[in-house]
Amino acid sequence: MSSIKPVIKIGMVGAGKIADTHAEIIANHPALTLTAIADNNVAKARTFAERWGENIQAYDSAKALAEGSQIDAVHIVSPPDSHATLATFFTERKLPVFIEKPAAVTAAELEILSDIIEYTDAHLSVNRNSLYYPAFEKMCRILEKGALGPLRSVQAQYSKPLARHATTDLHQWAYRKPVNTLLERAVHPLAQIQWLTGPLIAVNAINTSPLETSNNNHLFQTTMFNLKSETIGAQLLFNIGETYPFWEIHAVCSDGVIKADMISNRTVVSNRNKWLAASEQFLGGRSLSKQLYDQSVKNFLSYATSFVSRRERSDPFYLSMKKSISVFYEELERAECQKANFKFAATIAHACLTAEQTMQGHKVNSEYTRKGEATEVDLAVLGGTGFIGSYIVEQCLKQGMTIRVVARDTHNLPSVFRHANIDIFSGDLCDPNVAKQAVKGAKKIINLVHGGGGQSASAVLKTMRGSADIIYKAATAAGVERFIHMGSIAGLYLGNRNEVITGDTPPDQKPHKRGDYARAKALTDIHLLALAAEGGPALTILRPAIVAGRGTTPSHSGLGIFNNEQHCMGWNKGTSNVPFVLASDVADAAVACLTADNISNKCFNLAGDVPMTARAYIEALKASTGRPFTFHPQSPIKVLTIENIKVLIKRVGGKKQPFHSLRDFKSRAKYAAFDCTDAKEALNWHPVSDKETFLKQAVHIYADPRQVKHP
Repeated sequence: MSSIKPVIKIGMVGAGKIADTHAEIIANHPALTLTAIADNNVAKARTFAERWGENIQAYDSAKALAEGSQIDAVHIVSPPDSHATLATFFTERKLPVFIEKPAAVTAAELEILSDIIEYTDAHLSVNRNSLYYPAFEKMCRILEKGALGPLRSVQAQYSKPLARHATTDLHQWAYRKPVNTLLERAVHPLAQIQWLTGPLIAVNAINTSPLETSNNNHLFQTTMFNLKSETIGAQLLFNIGETYPFWEIHAVCSDGVIKADMISNRTVVSNRNKWLAASEQFLGGRSLSKQLYDQSVKNFLSYATSFVSRRERSDPFYLSMKKSISVFYEELERAECQKANFKFAATIAHACLTAEQTMQGHKVNSEYTRKGEATEVDLAVLGGTGFIGSYIVEQCLKQGMTIRVVARDTHNLPSVFRHANIDIFSGDLCDPNVAKQAVKGAKKIINLVHGGGGQSASAVLKTMRGSADIIYKAATAAGVERFIHMGSIAGLYLGNRNEVITGDTPPDQKPHKRGDYARAKALTDIHLLALAAEGGPALTILRPAIVAGRGTTPSHSGLGIFNNEQHCMGWNKGTSNVPFVLASDVADAAVACLTADNISNKCFNLAGDVPMTARAYIEALKASTGRPFTFHPQSPIKVLTIENIKVLIKRVGGKKQPFHSLRDFKSRAKYAAFDCTDAKEALNWHPVSDKETFLKQAVHIYADPRQVKHP
């Protein structure tokens, strides 16, 4: 990045995942400083501020940030449907704005922003980091030299998974309308195509048949774009929700082809040489091999150097973001008008909106939120919009209960949450005021709040135990009768082959030797049991084993380390039975706790009755899906050695990170056996015991209906 003399104070709106990348780039730039962060979830904003600097101020809104801080520019990294409103708000205050893509989500919003730029001196720039991937930049440099002749056409393919596609957790903005996946992801390859071809003047799109998601919406996984500029045609095959990431663009010239691979960070050239055809094939193959080898070695050395030293990140995504932000501030320093930047981004957004016409006629669920309408309910399900919550709510509705559901995100929920007996609202249950409202007038509570996300052990513990403490104390003050808390077997020590685990088995007595999540689970259980002993709602803690079923991921961390979705590096040899339990069986146990007698201040483990090893599960998954899933057996000592070598390398490079313990990895291997007789008797609980029924609900659900079976 170029050196900019005055330090520019930056405010940021939105504290999501991409905000961390912006903050890291700003922190590594000597002329930029992040001074303020705003997010509707102010607790999230405060956590973000603590993570990135002592002097960063946290606010609960863009308005509060604008009025309470002195900033020179603002980054808008909030959900896309807020971009246009926020950009207008800050440009009216004469602040330079850097917006994450897309700039806007409707044609009307794009027109408003275009007018702002056209008739004012506003500096309004849209992130177009896809243009600055090293592989794409190299492609552009080769084209500029003209050694392959004029560009004739462009073909691109973008195929990437969305992390939550395999689950029912479809609350993200990208899933609320079919076009949103285009506006959020397709803009990347479309921007690259337009950069090569010039402004797009014609867009046609074809979609495959839509897939219905669990929330009764539709997701178009494949969109085929036919594009045209003044002189050049292009095609884009856009796939979303696929399992194997693939992002390439081919520039077809009169005398050769350039291929840029954004994920592997390689650019290779195929062209003619002076030899006859047979020799040309050999020499051309050797040339391609050398190009791939040289760039792969360079990429590895760059990664290794960055990993073991204090060097700034060097992965392609980070470098592209760094360059995009750099260009914005360089143009700002030169007081250049950024009309061209916005017009470029607007054309890309219009291409996505044009493609939307092929998606019309398919139903879309709107947000459904009723904030605290019911004064009294039979049950409050907190953190209840996830997969287990859906099962619980469905069962309780069948029994005629009135239910209040509280979660951070209430967008794009399954139809069960639209029932007339449900009162639902959005709120952060780490906030005592929200917790008080959530439990008010509720006779019983099922607490599913996870709270386990965080960048450090202290952050995980703070959110997990902290939210449980706040909610239980609020329930005590409100006179709640029963409090069912959903824990996890991760909080137990499971590394003793000779031990049989029951509900009376206490949480791990050495939590400080466990990983962040397991430690927090153990300490949360201990804390809640201590609170209940002092008085309050009758407490029952349920500890599910490895949960399987609709809404869960096939790549469960309870089986091993998934370096990618396909390969499972086991916690053990994979020959001992793994304690699986179906999500529906977990819900059965939770609902039973609402009426069962003599379960006050007790814990119950929930492990199913179908014995299955990790190897057998992976093989069943492979057979059902047709995908090459592979289980790689390991021992806890081997896992410990590998993981601690990684830690050692990071510590040598100056990165503070504690070493892992053998106790933690032996527990993850789950050598101990489970006896859930106490849960079965006290709750009249009968988990699925038939293997075929288990496989149907736990494995066969991942079979792809699009799979073509050849005769």
